[in-house]
Amino acid sequence: MRVFEDLERKLTLLKNLCDYADDYGLKIAAQTHTRGPLETIDSITKTCGKVGRKNFGVIFDAANLFIAGRSMELKL
Repeated sequence: MRVFEDLERKLTLLKNLCDYADDYGLKIAAQTHTRGPLETIDSITKTCGKVGRKNFGVIFDAANLFIAGRSMELKL
């Protein structure tokens, strides 16, 4: 899937953006969406872990998970 082809580059950009924003006391948020690294609860958790910045978060839009046919259940 094309969305995941340059995932590492996107993660690096998010990390850099978070570092820059942190200098100004700002937070960065990405919205859950279909066909991407924020499509499932598990992938959201993994992506947040890979970004690894305290000022990075997710805008949880349950409708996008529903549209994608994904469960909103977190597997522990």
